[in-house]
Amino acid sequence: MATIAAPIGPVTADYLSSVIARAEEEDPALLVVELDTPGGLDSAMREMVQAILKSRVPVAVYVSRRGAAASAG
Repeated sequence: MATIAAPIGPVTADYLSSVIARAEEEDPALLVVELDTPGGLDSAMREMVQAILKSRVPVAVYVSRRGAAASAG
């Protein structure tokens, strides 16, 4: 499981990529990402979406509270 509790930007995109890479090495049945963000950069969001789509491990994103994902979230 990974938690993103910050604005979406280059740092969060890099973090998600590293989490997915680690998950691919460990080969879990599912990677769960808990998301709590006010939004952020469109370019970073697109990079994160591509990383999820290319992942060999299934990824589920859980929005941790009502309204916890806006804009690029």
